Amino acid sequence: MIVESLAKLPQSTRIAISVIAVVLPTAACYSWIVTPHTKYLSVTKQYEYVACDIAKKIQIIKSRTALKKRELQELQQRLEQTREKFFKPQEAQKFFREIETVSNQTNCTIISSEYILKAKSEKRTDNQPSAITSNGAIVTFVASYENIISFLTKILDRPQKVSIDSLEMGAIDYSSKALQCEATFTIFVINDKEIF
Repeated sequence: MIVESLAKLPQSTRIAISVIAVVLPTAACYSWIVTPHTKYLSVTKQYEYVACDIAKKIQIIKSRTALKKRELQELQQRLEQTREKFFKPQEAQKFFREIETVSNQTNCTIISSEYILKAKSEKRTDNQPSAITSNGAIVTFVASYENIISFLTKILDRPQKVSIDSLEMGAIDYSSKALQCEATFTIFVINDKEIF
């Protein structure tokens, strides 16, 4: 029946119906099968681009992190080296007690000694007193030149920093090798455990 009715139609209509019968299913197949695959491929390309971009950013972040870790390690080493230059309160007391022992070991006779707390009361940003103070001692002693050098060498021979702020030597009398020496020592003490 359908074939007979098609046969009665003019030839242009039959061609149009044949074209429609081929084009519509082809277009439907294209939109159902091909289009999703092309979109999938497009999304995959975008994903690859984004994945490559993220991988590059991760590499940059890793290299920056490694650089920051190295900088942090260097700063920690410098902090440790700086920390070693300071006395702790107990070490400062021990240092001042050892002055007399060292003078006896080097045949120096202490005439007088005066201990000075040169507290730098500069305020920190949190209005607390300074965590680092400088303590000093003025020591007057008598010894030969060699013994004075030996005394000073032993006093300075330690990991912490000891400064000799002033040093005055003079002969007691010109017939003796003995010299009178007055030395001012300064050390720096960490009073705040949180600073390091």
